[in-house]
Amino acid sequence: MKKLVIGIGVIIFAVIITEVILQISSFVYRTNTSRTHKAITEGNITILCAGDSYTWSLGSRQSESYPVRLELLLNENPKLSKKTQVINGGIPGMNSALIAEHIKKQFQLYKPDIVIVNGGVNNIWNRKYVDRYYYDRESLSFIQKLKWNVFNTLASSKLYKLIKISQYTVNNAPLSGKPALEPRELYGRDADSGIELVRIFYWKDGDVDENIEFEGHPKQPINWGSGLAFEENFKYFLMKSLEDIYGFLSSKNVPVVIQTYMENDLWSYQLANQVLVEFAQLHNLPVVRNDIFLEKNKLRQEDYILKDKHPNQKGYHIMAKNTADVVASILTK
Repeated sequence: MKKLVIGIGVIIFAVIITEVILQISSFVYRTNTSRTHKAITEGNITILCAGDSYTWSLGSRQSESYPVRLELLLNENPKLSKKTQVINGGIPGMNSALIAEHIKKQFQLYKPDIVIVNGGVNNIWNRKYVDRYYYDRESLSFIQKLKWNVFNTLASSKLYKLIKISQYTVNNAPLSGKPALEPRELYGRDADSGIELVRIFYWKDGDVDENIEFEGHPKQPINWGSGLAFEENFKYFLMKSLEDIYGFLSSKNVPVVIQTYMENDLWSYQLANQVLVEFAQLHNLPVVRNDIFLEKNKLRQEDYILKDKHPNQKGYHIMAKNTADVVASILTK
């Protein structure tokens, strides 16, 4: 018994030490590689680029990041009379709820004139604050609130994130790889009666029975299941986060530009891009279509996107050019 207690203690100690090392390493890395402007020049047009590692421009030097290139392109545009300052508000690994939270904080710091929003693909593995969009916090019991506080604390753990990333990297399969004739359960709640629903559906030749619909809140905000149930939860989480962002910025009279990912082969990026475009169309917002640029211009993906699915230097330059064209059209109206 004594050996068992000692063994458990050693494991707990090792986990704590590993987490501390990862947290310190992350803090040092973020501090030394910060890509956010420290001061804003009054009179300039301020643009906030909000998002994850695509916005941060993982894999590129700071001088070649898309926000830096965007600033150069806008300031070289003879049609724009004012100088432009672009804030790189991207943080690798952030899900859409964290991006929404970060935008609210950065707004207080920078008071941007335009906000460019990209994100969502990390919702696949990062579910921190997912409960905000599934439940009314005031209606939860003490135990339920405690459960979600524990979950959100755990979701901040670097070790936990590494485990989740490894899981979804292995399982990241194309949409075309869906199983056929396999029963799935989709949980929901009727929008009018509040009665919980369980809908069974089957894949048929790569498609789903068209009579099956989804309405109301999904029942499992952490365990998203698979197949259509997973996709509906993913879309719901991202759409609600975007509504949160748009609602906040609209209340401040700040224009919003939606930006898609350049990667569009993996199903996780396809889903994120689909929701980003749908949201932009729903609210009549300008959208930067990085997802269709390469195919539209008959360019090879491997020349612009790295194996880890982030753009290379040329890819980030294209993102900057695409974004500059959309932003310039807004500023010259």
